[in-house]
Amino acid sequence: VANDETWPAHLERDTGRRVYNAGVRGYGLDQIVLRGERLIPRLKPAIVVLGFIENDIDRTGLSVREFRRKPYFVPEGDGLALRGVPVPTAPFTESLDQVRHILGYSHLLDRIMRRLGRFELWYGGVVHTGVDTDLVACRLMDRFAALVRRENVKALVVAFAQTDRWEDPERGAGRHRRAVAVLACAAKAGLGTLDAYEGFAAAGAATDMDRFYRAWHFTDQGNALAARLIAKALGLAKE
Repeated sequence: VANDETWPAHLERDTGRRVYNAGVRGYGLDQIVLRGERLIPRLKPAIVVLGFIENDIDRTGLSVREFRRKPYFVPEGDGLALRGVPVPTAPFTESLDQVRHILGYSHLLDRIMRRLGRFELWYGGVVHTGVDTDLVACRLMDRFAALVRRENVKALVVAFAQTDRWEDPERGAGRHRRAVAVLACAAKAGLGTLDAYEGFAAAGAATDMDRFYRAWHFTDQGNALAARLIAKALGLAKE
């Protein structure tokens, strides 16, 4: 979508308040919280909205994604310990890179690797840390809550449903439960929460998914709906 079709842009128009869009493509929930720690003290917003999808939970268990290194957390005692910082800037390479380069255009190998569940092994660019990502995500809510208390900011944590919630209801429901669990951790930490699934379901996403999603992301209409749900949750919706 265009910049003026994102949900922060819609939220700005819906509420009449200035809204900063601090989103970064492909960030994990860990990076989202770290970005909040960097920007909130500097921008000093009255309200901060942390939006995430289920994949962002999984990304907390990666030290490399799409051939780029990233910071990550590991459980330590009752909290978290930050690892991988400062983040190395050198390109990430693997021993299989040359083999992939030679055989990378083989449809047969592509099919075999997918059927064997070795997609990441074959295409590379991903390194798992082995942590319990659901535990890390829950503790990140404690870390985020400490930040907003420290900065005296009102916060809302929003879980957005992915396309598989509508395409494959059984599998999607299982993944959505993980997002709901993160929201429960956020609520326990004293943060406001919003499960956007109910609003999208009521708007007919299950029967007209293409109206709200394109290529796994929100369309302009999807972002507009997300903004309305957020504005209502914050008590800022215009009459």
